[in-house]
Amino acid sequence: MWRQKDFDQRLGVFIVGLGILFSTIAVAYMMPGIAMLILMGFGLADWILYAVLPDRLVCYRCHAQYRRITELKNATAFDLEVNERYRQEAIRLKRAAEQPQPSTERH
Repeated sequence: MWRQKDFDQRLGVFIVGLGILFSTIAVAYMMPGIAMLILMGFGLADWILYAVLPDRLVCYRCHAQYRRITELKNATAFDLEVNERYRQEAIRLKRAAEQPQPSTERH
């Protein structure tokens, strides 16, 4: 299990995209100061969301999400090595299930 902020990642990517779009438009109109203010505003909003949003636990194996857990401080952050171990295990299990099993019938 790893600890993660309880926030929809698609919404986060959309918000980052809006910040990039708005700041790019400001740069295109030769307003670099406004572009920097836009980027700083989106950065501030991100920092506030990070500080305010609660955490959740996510399972490496099945990706189940558990919210409102009291002992989240003991949970670790995402570990790429552990995730890769479970991903490789899932691949091996899928391949083993797809292989035809030898017949045990005797003629």
